[in-house]
Amino acid sequence: MSNSHNFDQKVVLITGASSGIGAATAIQLSALGAQTVITGRNADRLHAIALQCNQKSTKGLTALEVISDLDNESDSKRLIDETIKKFGRIDVLVNNAALFDTNSNIESPDAIDVFDKIMRTNLRNTFVLTHFAVPHLIKTKGSIVNISSVTAFKPFANALVYCMAKSAIDMLTRGLAQELGPKGVRVNCINPAQIQTPVYAHFGMTVEEENKMWSEVSKKTPLRRPGEADDVAKAVAYFASDDSSFATGVSLKLDGGFMDSPQFIFS
Repeated sequence: MSNSHNFDQKVVLITGASSGIGAATAIQLSALGAQTVITGRNADRLHAIALQCNQKSTKGLTALEVISDLDNESDSKRLIDETIKKFGRIDVLVNNAALFDTNSNIESPDAIDVFDKIMRTNLRNTFVLTHFAVPHLIKTKGSIVNISSVTAFKPFANALVYCMAKSAIDMLTRGLAQELGPKGVRVNCINPAQIQTPVYAHFGMTVEEENKMWSEVSKKTPLRRPGEADDVAKAVAYFASDDSSFATGVSLKLDGGFMDSPQFIFS
């Protein structure tokens, strides 16, 4: 590992860190020496991830846990304020918190309510938190890593609004890269395909149903396996580090070749 790929003295704020990609990212960056700030809505789950961060920290650092609901604008501001009060700086912002929905067809009776909910959680909250963080990122010449999705490139059945929101995250990434580049701040995003996280269990899928789904995904993926949260966490570490010092405005498709496979079908 190169000397630039470490996070000594860097403060990294990760949203949606109580499980899945956010949790894996927090643990990965703690192991690389970062001072992590983790946030989520579930205090017990967040604390469990904090303990893993503390255990993995190569610098003996303690993750700062901030319980927040980013649907509340005041919580977003408080999250930034508490980070600055504790550490005096922010070097990296990882916008990971998101909400997936498989019932957002335009003809759905509750389509407008679903639109408002998904767009708020997946797009507006990212915009708001970034707005509050940017003045501090400019001071440190830091970086932003947004977690998008391959659905930004190709729609997913029954997830119209989610796909729209993720496509907007990619445009936000490129727009911010242009706006903030002259001020020394880099902005990139990662577009994973289906990643093995607890989100599917939250939809009520049984273990047997999940195993069947991942078996089918593996068959259609050239690398013959689904993605794991650690795969995304390692990509975040690259974009957040000085190893990617000339990369900004990038959307990285992280899918094991899934989207380009002749067997590809997103349904």
